Amino acid sequence: DFGQSKTHLGKALEISLRLKELKPEIYYPKVAQIYESMGNLYFSYFDGMDITFIEHAIVYYKTALTYYKVLEEIEKTDAQLNYGQHTANVGNVKFILGNLYKLNRQFETSIDYYQRCANTFNRLTVVNKAYNHYIIRSYEEIAMMYGYMTNRNVKLSMQYFEKAIELSIAYYPSMAKMLQSEKEKECLYLEDMHANI
Repeated sequence: DFGQSKTHLGKALEISLRLKELKPEIYYPKVAQIYESMGNLYFSYFDGMDITFIEHAIVYYKTALTYYKVLEEIEKTDAQLNYGQHTANVGNVKFILGNLYKLNRQFETSIDYYQRCANTFNRLTVVNKAYNHYIIRSYEEIAMMYGYMTNRNVKLSMQYFEKAIELSIAYYPSMAKMLQSEKEKECLYLEDMHANI
């Protein structure tokens, strides 16, 4: 029930925003999580028709991202490292924002968020190579976005497919074949589009 979920999350947010002034170490992360949950709620109820759901989701995810980035900066300073406990949250929210902007047909902004996601997870691959999965997915999405844009950039599209394939071969060999197939399909599609212009 969308209405009930929105009401309960709203109440939780209101309480957490008050409590974060008293105990920021506990409630600052909680506020970030609730904003992300609000984004999840609107995103999950998007039916492909009412674009306001996407617009609301973007606002909530961006707010969550702001909180996660503050937490990440504090953690990085404390640990004297290039990443923190919330760095994965930062990367994940950037990936979701890439998806939302793609659905909203704002391809340049979508590319920007996917690139930011890849950059964020690149810092985390130092401690866990599994994060390469997000980088591969981001590169694949960027490759597709360059194909979707009105001023299609075949060269950049193919470059990002190559980056995704290269990483896949190193870390997820079974994924590399699927990406190669996607690249070939996209290449044929872009060639057809170019021939019809």
